[in-house]
Amino acid sequence: MVVKRLLCILVVLLASTLCTMAQTGGKKYCSIQGAVYFTENRNLAEYFVYEVEQADFADLIVFKEDQRLFADAPGLWFIVEHISMADYVVFKEKTRPAADFAISYTDTRSFAGCR
Repeated sequence: MVVKRLLCILVVLLASTLCTMAQTGGKKYCSIQGAVYFTENRNLAEYFVYEVEQADFADLIVFKEDQRLFADAPGLWFIVEHISMADYVVFKEKTRPAADFAISYTDTRSFAGCR
């Protein structure tokens, strides 16, 4: 009886996780905001990005903030010089297929965000 209840709880938790992923499209990169560190060591990275010139081809439009305090929404990044200061660690890929998502930089703060 206990095993049956545990199995039911597991099924419910799994279903709710899948529903959440379906609603967000599995786009975890949409939550990236704040302090970001670009590493040259692939093994340290949480995310792998590919930079594109045109915003039309990007998954995430990024605005580089001058103050960490203002990098408080998706796509608003404050680039840090040391990994210990970072909220997220990313690695720039040389090819699009190797990346988790593509980014493009914008000069306009209001254009930043997830697509």
